[in-house]
Amino acid sequence: MITQTLHELHRRGGGFGLVTACAAGGLGAAMVLEAE
Repeated sequence: MITQTLHELHRRGGGFGLVTACAAGGLGAAMVLEAE
């Protein structure tokens, strides 16, 4: 998911992207990416 988001940000000329993932038991993680 991170690689796909970065490729799309570069295709669009940069900006911010958000990648999220959830796991069983109420756990979760998020990552904000910036591409110039």
